[in-house]
Amino acid sequence: MYSSPSCLASYSSGIITEDSCHCSNSKTKEVNHAVTIVGYGESDRPGCKEYWLVKNSWGPNWGENGFFKLCADIDQNKNPHGTCQVNSYVQYPLLD
Repeated sequence: MYSSPSCLASYSSGIITEDSCHCSNSKTKEVNHAVTIVGYGESDRPGCKEYWLVKNSWGPNWGENGFFKLCADIDQNKNPHGTCQVNSYVQYPLLD
């Protein structure tokens, strides 16, 4: 994902959206921070019906016990690579 330092560093709770963080650029797929998506949820928040539950590498004293919520809604015109470019370089394991 692309981490906007001022936005992610100050996160304590809630759902990070493009409007609150301004961390996406529709012209590039640049990323600068690796995270692990560990869950998924639904929200009543206007502008974000679904979110990813994301584990950060900054330890349990940051965010919500080391996790944060990132809006999963995709606006193809505004952020086609997802909020904070989270869909730019997706990797997942293949199990035999």
